[in-house]
Amino acid sequence: DVYRMTDRGLAESVHLNLDWKISKNDRLFIKAYQNFENKKQRIYDSDLVETLPFYNRYVGLVLSYSHTFRNDALFLTEMGVDNTRFSADSDKRGGSSPYLMIELNTPLFTPDLKLMIGTEMDYTNVWYVKQNREQYMQTDFYAQLDYTYGPWLLTFGDRYRMMNYWN
Repeated sequence: DVYRMTDRGLAESVHLNLDWKISKNDRLFIKAYQNFENKKQRIYDSDLVETLPFYNRYVGLVLSYSHTFRNDALFLTEMGVDNTRFSADSDKRGGSSPYLMIELNTPLFTPDLKLMIGTEMDYTNVWYVKQNREQYMQTDFYAQLDYTYGPWLLTFGDRYRMMNYWN
């Protein structure tokens, strides 16, 4: 008994970055990307011919904006979304994950001491055809102090996370 397998596949990826310096202190960064994969495998034996199709698509978009203040403080915000679709035989699933991040980095009293405060919000929606759906909402708040002394960097911070799950 001899098993043979043939494999045929197609894959493509596209990635586009746009870095726009709006002014001396303002910058907008846009990133769009896609990955696509399509495979067909055939397994032959004496009794049957079985086809194992596989399809995957991943698409994303990210927008980042930053503003630098006179005292070298930096305001940064970023939002984006990742979207996936997957299919292999009877297993079909997909998901969407939008997120938002807002952050401020600023010197405190001296250029060697910096404070970073921010928040992140993530939502994940994953579905499985004929099975179930999972959703997550995650919110983080964080603060961090960085002190530079010569070649040394001392960091102290904490993160508080709230996570909700439902399906």
